[in-house]
Amino acid sequence: ISIIEPENFENLSSVAAGTGAFKVQEWIPGDHATFVKNEAYWDPNRPLVDEVTIQFYGDEGSLVSALEGGILDIAIGVPPREMERLEQSFTIVQGLPGARFYYLGLSPKQAPFDNKLVRQALAWCVNREEIVNVAFFGQAEQATEAVYSGNPYYTGLNAYADGPDYDKAKALLAEAGMEGLEFQFDGQPQVPTQMKTAQVLQQQFQRAGINMTIQNYESGEWISRLFAKEYQATVSYWSATLDP
Repeated sequence: ISIIEPENFENLSSVAAGTGAFKVQEWIPGDHATFVKNEAYWDPNRPLVDEVTIQFYGDEGSLVSALEGGILDIAIGVPPREMERLEQSFTIVQGLPGARFYYLGLSPKQAPFDNKLVRQALAWCVNREEIVNVAFFGQAEQATEAVYSGNPYYTGLNAYADGPDYDKAKALLAEAGMEGLEFQFDGQPQVPTQMKTAQVLQQQFQRAGINMTIQNYESGEWISRLFAKEYQATVSYWSATLDP
């Protein structure tokens, strides 16, 4: 629960207002933010450090280079393709399983995905194991719902457990009158896992006679298209942690 002083509602994006363990000392948008210990924090034994600087990086390559060059003490969001190599020099701390789940988003606001049969046809084409191994270098768990297998709310239900089934996908497209289906995928070149996932999906869809073209966008435009529901298809992620 966030508790915010009413007088700060209008300027939350530019003025710090909070009672946490740290105070904002400096914020340079797009570059870094520096936080210092809040002497008025309710717990006199926390935080354990006096200052923390969070450095922002526009691409994963720069993040890894900074880590290996000794510029960073901790890096969050290390690309899966680098995990095995970095384990030889750094301590890797695994986060909460399933804290982030990736999904293929098909916009029902845009044709042809306003047709449920077409969405089902694509679902029958997806090979999750292939995506995990190729796009995430084995550093992920196959998922069919928004919570991971260790969550007490996990159901284990999977309507497409018998897939991939490309014949069934073709039959659904025929029923929908959508043989020779073509559509566009919105991608971001600076997000390698998204692009690699798109390439794997592209190959999987082709097995059912579906042609997906990948259109690259700068991240600002990509997110604008996502929020405006202008995309036909894309891959994004969401968080689904279990609050104790």
